[in-house]
Amino acid sequence: MSYSPLSVSDKVSQIRQSYCPRRAAALRAAQRGTGTLMEPLFKDVSDKELAVLQVLWDRGPSTIGQVTDALYPRPTDADYASVQVFLNRLEDKKHVRRDRSQRAHVFHAVTGREELVGKRLRLVAEQLCGGLMGPLLTHLVRAEALTAEEIEQLRQLMDQLERKPPSRERRR
Repeated sequence: MSYSPLSVSDKVSQIRQSYCPRRAAALRAAQRGTGTLMEPLFKDVSDKELAVLQVLWDRGPSTIGQVTDALYPRPTDADYASVQVFLNRLEDKKHVRRDRSQRAHVFHAVTGREELVGKRLRLVAEQLCGGLMGPLLTHLVRAEALTAEEIEQLRQLMDQLERKPPSRERRR
């Protein structure tokens, strides 16, 4: 019997798969081309890219100059160039769309705030809780003091979820 040596990345992959069987199955399906996996399709954003996205969410479609002015109190050419790089990266990751119809290109957020929060929380649940959202949500609710309004919103959400017919497949 002959054994082929594993590369470091192969060993890391095996360790990850042993800790998260659901992710391992999805990875195998994605490699075969028979399934989808959220992580490779979802490109997360850096803190600086997030700051740029927040400007677009709060102010709506904006030019590079408008985003730069919103982020820096006394913007320099280097700040403008940095924002341009962040917007290019966000466009490559499909989080923003560029309108080239005007001389100054206008950028629109494609990924919404709630969508990004949901995807990031799903990734955290996968990494820390074996894909289960319950422990993550429980920790968030217990760790933070909630206002009466937030508690009411949670109650309404729970009521909505209880009225929904159960899905065929339980989401981990």
